[in-house]
Amino acid sequence: MKYRFSDPQRAYDICCEILENGLKTEDSYQIAYARLYMGDTLFTLGKFKEAIDNMMIAEKIQKKNGYENLLEKNYNITGIIYVNQGDGLLGLDYYFKALKLARKCKDAVMQGMIYNNIGVLLHRVGDYGDAAYYCSKGYEISQKQGKKEQKKMYNKKQYFVNLAIGCQGEKKYDQARKYLELAEAEYDSEPSTYFSAVEINRLVDSVSVYAETGEREKAIEEANKILSLSGECYEEVEAFNHFICLIHELLSLEYYVGAEHILTELQRVYGKSEVVKRSFRLCESWIEYYKATGEKEKLKKYYQQYYELKKKSQKEENTLIVRAIDNRYKLEYERMTNEQLSANTRKLMNTSEIDELTGISNRYGLKKRFTKLCEIACFQKARICLCLFDIDEFKIYNDEYGHLKGDDCLKRISGILQDIAGTEYFASRYGGDEFVILGIDKSDEELQRFVEKLFREINRAKMPFLRHQEADTVTISMGVVNKVVEKDYSLTDFIHSADKNLYKAKNGGKNQYVLE
Repeated sequence: MKYRFSDPQRAYDICCEILENGLKTEDSYQIAYARLYMGDTLFTLGKFKEAIDNMMIAEKIQKKNGYENLLEKNYNITGIIYVNQGDGLLGLDYYFKALKLARKCKDAVMQGMIYNNIGVLLHRVGDYGDAAYYCSKGYEISQKQGKKEQKKMYNKKQYFVNLAIGCQGEKKYDQARKYLELAEAEYDSEPSTYFSAVEINRLVDSVSVYAETGEREKAIEEANKILSLSGECYEEVEAFNHFICLIHELLSLEYYVGAEHILTELQRVYGKSEVVKRSFRLCESWIEYYKATGEKEKLKKYYQQYYELKKKSQKEENTLIVRAIDNRYKLEYERMTNEQLSANTRKLMNTSEIDELTGISNRYGLKKRFTKLCEIACFQKARICLCLFDIDEFKIYNDEYGHLKGDDCLKRISGILQDIAGTEYFASRYGGDEFVILGIDKSDEELQRFVEKLFREINRAKMPFLRHQEADTVTISMGVVNKVVEKDYSLTDFIHSADKNLYKAKNGGKNQYVLE
């Protein structure tokens, strides 16, 4: 939409006018269009929650009326929003939904954009080979379009930058430079009226390539082009991750003045961001900076902030997982004129992914996350790890202390689990006193360190447990599997394998784990 980047507030106001007119004329297409681009512009303004709310409202209208040309855009933009919130899995899920629909609609322009977005995301997670493939696929499609269609797509600058990123990840620096030169030539031939995330991405990638090849002066020259930009460019939401990457590169170059400048500007714009993960990443960058400069007192201050934000970030992770479902509830409430819920809504609400007692994911949420992880793992040929554990002799605990105390015990265990799992692992309550942990692309050594830390923390909690007339504490036993996923694997297969190992741990004396 016009003004989305140059003046997003104006774009939002125009969308509001379109929405008002659509409501007056009862034009569902206008309403769906307005809601879609209200979500898009709200994202550009950094209002993520409101953005997702509008995307979900638009999605419902688009599905009901068969507006597939709008729905494919909706899925793509929703994917971008989730990726920028730090939930790459959910973002990728929406990208593939958008791609499927774009293929059905034979919309080459959208296909090119989505291939490009998938490529960027895969680069972020370190899958450089596949990232280069998807970016190349996007560029290939763009070249088959006419000039008019090409202009609708992410321009050539973006494609060349992304191809450069892929080459850089694979340490093909000569090829990366060629793509960066092509991106720069495109920018020179068709300069933007404002400095977008695309141009910032190009310059940051240039800094990175030159830094890795030991061309320090050239890297600093490219960095200075960014430092000379107006403070408004830092408000470009999609540029945030590029600036964070730039800070890392500037510190590696020992260009501390430049790093401080970027950090100060980001702090001004995002210091009180509603997205905790954004604040968390900013805090991590300050820590990296003060470590490099040796300012211990300031480093201590940011370490304190780091641990506070880490807890909030973990809570936000769970929130993001269920955000899509939560917003579907809101849609139902918006449509209804009274408090009586329909049977379909009750059914929907019963499928909530959050366990009511512990506040972590339930079995339904576990199944959804496993499915998503399988898609990623199959694509990347990566391993999925699953840990199944329960509380040793929990029935005796309930009999001895009562079910209320038993519930408190489950809450404490889940709290410890959440703290240890962080954002690297997915924690859920499988049922009763059984818990499941999921992870992807973990070595056996990494997995063992995680599991042993969990055992240490639970043992350190020293939750009293008088069993068999002897004073003791609450312990757990665990079965662990870590294997490459095949297409026909199911969650049940993993649970079954982990359960066998859990049985071995129980027979081995409890308070231990078995990984085979």
